Amino acid sequence: MSVKKIKTPTWPARILEWYCGVDLAEDLLGDVDEIFYANLAKMSVFKARIKYWKQTLALLFSYAVSSRKNNYAVTSGNPYSLAMFNNYSKIAIRSLGRQKTFSIINAICLSTGMSVGLLALSAFIDMKEVDDFQLNHNRIYRVITNADDGSDKKIFASSSAPLAQQLLQEGSGIETVVQFNRDFNPEFIRGGNTAIPLSGYYVSPDFFSMFSFSLSEGNPATA
Repeated sequence: MSVKKIKTPTWPARILEWYCGVDLAEDLLGDVDEIFYANLAKMSVFKARIKYWKQTLALLFSYAVSSRKNNYAVTSGNPYSLAMFNNYSKIAIRSLGRQKTFSIINAICLSTGMSVGLLALSAFIDMKEVDDFQLNHNRIYRVITNADDGSDKKIFASSSAPLAQQLLQEGSGIETVVQFNRDFNPEFIRGGNTAIPLSGYYVSPDFFSMFSFSLSEGNPATA
């Protein structure tokens, strides 16, 4: 009887196809079929069929193990799985319930520290970026006054008015000087006895060429 006319066992192949799928089972059974026909030349048909069953079941078992490992890796490898968050939440709630005083102290200290840190950070950013909206902010300097009469030292955020012309005449690298005067405080009379107090600054004509403030109305060149 020809070896090629002896067919491989049917049931192992069907079980493997049912569990792994037809396409994958066909790839897995290819080598097993070749081994089956090689065994027919060395042993009886019964023994060759027994070996075929063993090899097919071994393939089925190894595929089940590898498939389970892959599924576990996909599930456990997801850092944002709902089960993980549920477990962490339960652990946190139980820990807080067992150590109430310690948890309250930690929560108060953490919230206070974060609040103070955020306030300090926002104050620092505000001080560093307060004038950054000016287009020429890296070329503008404020002239202050250091007064020292021998017994007391004082620092003023202003300077004398005649200093502007002196800086333009004697200073090097100075393009223009703008002066401020805060004496602008008239009252706007509106009908009858209604008076609206105003406050502002007098400035030099070059103010809008140095600073990039925008006007609601009017022309900066003639303001």
